[in-house]
Amino acid sequence: MIPNDVDTKEDELCYPPWSSETFIILFSGRLDYDKGADILIEIIRYAKASLNQEIKFIITGTGPFRKSIEKISKEFQNVEYFGYVNKDVLKQVYRRAHLFLAPSRSEGMPLRVLEAQSCGLLVVGPRITGIMDVVEDGENGRLIVVNNIEGFVMAIKEYYLLWKESPEEYYEMSKDIRRRIIQQCNWDKAICEN
Repeated sequence: MIPNDVDTKEDELCYPPWSSETFIILFSGRLDYDKGADILIEIIRYAKASLNQEIKFIITGTGPFRKSIEKISKEFQNVEYFGYVNKDVLKQVYRRAHLFLAPSRSEGMPLRVLEAQSCGLLVVGPRITGIMDVVEDGENGRLIVVNNIEGFVMAIKEYYLLWKESPEEYYEMSKDIRRRIIQQCNWDKAICEN
């Protein structure tokens, strides 16, 4: 059996440009209850009230909450909804992002989180099995209590401020996340060990 690993070779140069003026938060996945699409909407609303316009949410995926996501993307200028995207487009989206948001209520092995980490993205997700297997609180992201909208927004703000005020530290964390995924979770390793 091959574990749910990612092909890290394809994601070699994912770091956003230092000159980026907007902090981009990415959600990619099925837009349903289990993946926390409704929580995502509340996070966006709360973030709008407490953070400035230097942040942007990019959302990819489809599912039962698609119309709600389309509506909020029309309501807020800092929300961009792409719908379903193929693998090549998704790689480009990962390259634009600074933070991956995973507000799920339940997960198996979170492939999108692993893909995001292979691009050096910090992850903000819930304290649930699956996410806790790949995110260490304070090391490569933040773990938040499920449904804690304020907690998610505070973690977003923490990483936004780190990116804005200490970009060198932010990008060192990003590089460390990428290095860690290469060591622990890549196709070559998975194939060689099985």
